[in-house]
Amino acid sequence: MELSGAMLGATAQEDRSYFGVAPMRLSTAKIQNATAQKKTVRLFDGRGLYLEIAPTGSRWWRFKYRFAGKEKRISLGVYPDVGLKKARDRRDEMRKLVADGIDPSAARKQEKLMALDAAANTFEAVAREWFEKHSANWEASYSVKLLARLEANIFPWLGDRPIRDIKPPELLSVLRRVESRGALETAHRFYITGVAMYGNRVLGIASFWGARIPTAGRHPSNQRNTKADSANPLRGSARRWHHENPRQV
Repeated sequence: MELSGAMLGATAQEDRSYFGVAPMRLSTAKIQNATAQKKTVRLFDGRGLYLEIAPTGSRWWRFKYRFAGKEKRISLGVYPDVGLKKARDRRDEMRKLVADGIDPSAARKQEKLMALDAAANTFEAVAREWFEKHSANWEASYSVKLLARLEANIFPWLGDRPIRDIKPPELLSVLRRVESRGALETAHRFYITGVAMYGNRVLGIASFWGARIPTAGRHPSNQRNTKADSANPLRGSARRWHHENPRQV
């Protein structure tokens, strides 16, 4: 009886022979001894995993599975960068996704989109966009000072971080560093608040806005857990931002 493969892998002869006996699994020696042919060669390892050898000699690991009634394939890497054991581990991970009702191909596309989004929406990228939008309404001297402070005290540590991934402890570390250098910590909290609000409300980027971010001068364990602090310890900065920029976010 052949495996149906409705949820967990291939359905064709690669997983079972004509006599219903599972084929011999691949070995490193078998892979290394295999040569390219005029047509694509497929070496099956079982449970949907196979190595595809192109006429050019390139070797790709593939996982064959069925999802929502359709046969699909997904790449698991290039041999020998991805060895046999790692390919099997990746195959097993894909099988678990399918078993949980998740299409591995769709999941991978979503991961790529999220990676692109994270790369495009770093703290520095969002901060510079925020600055460009609002700087025309500020005094020139203030704009110059603000950008200089961001470039000197914030960007070196948070600039390349995806804004949605930044956590309160990271902000606390940066603010403490600012304070230790003698810079005005409250001003930098104000700038960070503006950037976070812009990212959330204009770009739709969920970030640290609304999280509990302790002030640099006080250790989190020594802070009173008031309703205001619990909801948003940057609340004062937010009120100041709205007061000075009533029509801006």
